[in-house]
Amino acid sequence: YIHEKFGLLLKPGDKVLRPDLYADEYIQFWKDLYKKGLTGETFSKEIQGIESVNFSVFEVSMNPIISGDKISGVSCIARDISESKKVAKELMEREQFLKETQEIANLGTYTLDIATGRWSGSEILDKIFGIDADFDKSFENGTAIVHPDWRKIMQDYFIEEVIGKNGQFDKEYKIIRINDKEERWIHGVGSLKYNNAGEPITMVATIRDITDSK
Repeated sequence: YIHEKFGLLLKPGDKVLRPDLYADEYIQFWKDLYKKGLTGETFSKEIQGIESVNFSVFEVSMNPIISGDKISGVSCIARDISESKKVAKELMEREQFLKETQEIANLGTYTLDIATGRWSGSEILDKIFGIDADFDKSFENGTAIVHPDWRKIMQDYFIEEVIGKNGQFDKEYKIIRINDKEERWIHGVGSLKYNNAGEPITMVATIRDITDSK
């Protein structure tokens, strides 16, 4: 299986190994690895197939085989992690795409824990609110960002309209940025998530700076 994945067979299904297909660096790699194993050293690394069509990626681990008080050889295990690496790469690409589109739209996102009042947000949201990554995202500090003239309005709206009526959060209001104390208009849109008992547990929302349009 490993040799087939690494592209080291004469043809698919052939059981004859093709040493001539080993790249020089791989030959030396395995020689050095075996020598290290015989000294009692362990090893773990990700390596890639040489001429495999799908370029399989393996997580290779090696441990010395100890018989009594001597090392008689090495045991090497290769685990195919190609699929997990592919999924991780696709996820990273999607996250990068999402980040770039949010930057273009100047759209911040956040998640609010209803029970604790704590929230987490995107980098774009930090820019809109004028906060840094170390800002304590508590209910009290989040409320402090809201303009004083809007704090009670937003509190009543959230409790009565959003929580009380299981409605959507959709509101334009003013904030005062933390870093430069500038007043800005924002538009918040969000929806509640519920547990099995039908109780709201989180709200996922977006924030857009609409000061220029206002």
